[in-house]
Amino acid sequence: MLSYAFKHKGDCVILAGGKSVDYIPKEFYRGKFVIGVNQAGRRIEPDITVRKEFVKDEGVPVYASLHSCGSVNHPCNPQGPNITLFDHNDNKGEGPIDIIGCHPSGEKVIVGGSTITSAIHLAAIMGFTTINLVGHDLCQVDGENNFDGYYDDVLAFYEKDGYARWLDSIAWQTRFVSNYVFDVYGAVVVTVSPFFGLKAEGHVSK
Repeated sequence: MLSYAFKHKGDCVILAGGKSVDYIPKEFYRGKFVIGVNQAGRRIEPDITVRKEFVKDEGVPVYASLHSCGSVNHPCNPQGPNITLFDHNDNKGEGPIDIIGCHPSGEKVIVGGSTITSAIHLAAIMGFTTINLVGHDLCQVDGENNFDGYYDDVLAFYEKDGYARWLDSIAWQTRFVSNYVFDVYGAVVVTVSPFFGLKAEGHVSK
């Protein structure tokens, strides 16, 4: 059994990189277990970080795919005392998600085009039954894809408008994994991102 399986209970927050993060006060995260996706820790320090690439020691536990980008033909990500590498099937980008051998039938973690798929599956494996997504906007907000500073000193894989089109193309994968963790673990995935509170007025999403 995976060493981190079912060590937690209750709810958690998965913090992604969407622009809506700029409009959610940091107090929202107080007292919550926060799983940061990629550079989301630049907004607040998470309890753990989940990555598929740019893996390094970040001062908090890092859970990362065994292979860079979650692609089995890519080099392995670096190991370290604070880094836990998880096994996985091949990441087919915008294509189908392979769940053969994935937990709980095996010890692999789901990978998809977005790292959010692995974060959702890991949260369910860890025992969380309510998984709140923050910043997984799947659209541009006020013409921006990410919160301020998210890609500072990190190479973005897509130019601005191409990134927005890519987000739209992988939205179904979030629904797929959300249904998977509900069916298998009874975990409910809720997205907070459409609800910025009163600050939503005057903002444009597309």
